[in-house]
Amino acid sequence: VHTAWQMNEDNLDQFKIWIARAREKRLSPWISIRMNDVHNVDDEDHNLHGDFWRAHPEFRRVPYRGEMRDRALDFGHAEVREYTFKLLEEVTRRYDFDGLELDWMRHGFHFAPGREDEGRAHLNEFMKRVRRLVGPRKKIGVRVPSHPDTALRLGMDAVAWARSGAPGCSIRQAI
Repeated sequence: VHTAWQMNEDNLDQFKIWIARAREKRLSPWISIRMNDVHNVDDEDHNLHGDFWRAHPEFRRVPYRGEMRDRALDFGHAEVREYTFKLLEEVTRRYDFDGLELDWMRHGFHFAPGREDEGRAHLNEFMKRVRRLVGPRKKIGVRVPSHPDTALRLGMDAVAWARSGAPGCSIRQAI
């Protein structure tokens, strides 16, 4: 944490540095983003948590329970999707990457229990917005469960995302 703070103080953007170095080496730079991270959720003040997560416990999957996965943000809320989309807009504006990986599997619970079916429609629309955001020249990869039925039960329809005609959209299975 101190190193990240110091780099910020020194006006060094590690991702811009890495992307430039990748291009020098003729590598294709990608940015990977965890779509819902629940590390250290037992400590509300931990520095891994953003202000939005702290300020809005009502947007968590199961706000009244303390189990780790229940403290993940619930993408069934329009506010969660909009907040996340704005983060992706910032990344897209700031960095010259070739591909964007959205890791839906690091912690794969994105909806309140029993709300996965209706949530799937929300994620389908969200992914269409992401495709428009990054444009046709950049690739999108998604990390989802290895079996499509498992993904569907969790509210992720990566097959529909890939079939939606989105150029450059690929499916990478979690193993």
